[in-house]
Order: sequence, then C-alpha cells, then structure tokens
Amino acid sequence: MREGQTLTGRTVFHAFNNGYYTHKTGDWKSIKIGPILQNLKECVRVALAECKNIDPHIKSFGDQGEPAIEESYLLFLNALRTTPMCPENRQVVIDMLASTENGDRAATRDHLWLFKWAVAQLDRREKKKRNRTARLRLAGRKGIDGSEEVDPALSNDALTAVHVTRSCSRRKALSISECVNC
Repeated sequence: MREGQTLTGRTVFHAFNNGYYTHKTGDWKSIKIGPILQNLKECVRVALAECKNIDPHIKSFGDQGEPAIEESYLLFLNALRTTPMCPENRQVVIDMLASTENGDRAATRDHLWLFKWAVAQLDRREKKKRNRTARLRLAGRKGIDGSEEVDPALSNDALTAVHVTRSCSRRKALSISECVNC
C-alpha cells in the first residue's frame, strides 16, 4: 500500500486474498470475509469499551500513545477468545492478526494495522451516528433525552419532504418522478 492510500474493506480483502487464506477459507467461499471483519470489529468494540487508558480528548486512536494502544490490543485479544463465533472464523481472525502484527517493522504505522483499521472503522461509524443524532436534534425531531419531540412548525408533510429531499440527494441518479415515490 502506498503512503496516503486509504485502507478500505476491499483493500483488506485483497491483502488476505493469497494462497494461504484462499486455501484456509475455501477460496473465501466457505468462510466469507464479511463475517470475519464483523467478528473483528465486535471484538474491537468490546476492547475499547473496557480500555481505561484511552483519552477521550484525543481524536485519533493512533495518537493515543503506546500504553493505550497496547492495553486495548490485549483487551481485544481477550475479547477474541471470549466473544461467541464459530471456531473456523476465530482461527482465521487470529491468523490475519498474526500476519499484521509486524512487530519487527521499523514503521509504526505497519504495526497492528488490521486492528487499527478496525478501530478506525468503528470510530467512523460512531461519528456518523453522532452527526445524524445531532442533525435530528437540530431539526427538532428528538429531544435532549432522546424522546420524540416534533416541532409543531414541522408537520408530517414537511418531515416527509425533508426525508424525500435527503433520500434523493443520496441517490443522485433518480429522476424527479422516482423521488416522489421514495
């Protein structure tokens, strides 16, 4: 991977689409990459919830410092042992992690890159969730406590129009008549 290139699920798949993993997973047909990555992210979620050394004021996990990263990785390995998943998937995750630990590499960004990628994925998802909640709150659709509070100025028709507008802006290839039917 080149410097500055973004790591996506597809690039992660291609990193492990080699002889060893294609043999172990039946060419990724008997064991699929999607559930493997979901299992990985679930274990990361458990570990980050338990980690005491993570500073909430530091935005990037990579900037947390070695003690926090190491503690969260150890908690992650423990979660990997205890989180329910089929044994074949667990073994593939363990092998993938062993392939990406890169403890002997000089570049720190190569160390534990699969684990750090999973953390970044969860962080990105949480930020999207927080932003969506904030937008809904600003629109008057949710109260401070999370209960439904619709602003009286926003009728059902206005909310539907906002929803259709947002849906259509995400699906730019739709025509106007298709947007009405969203």
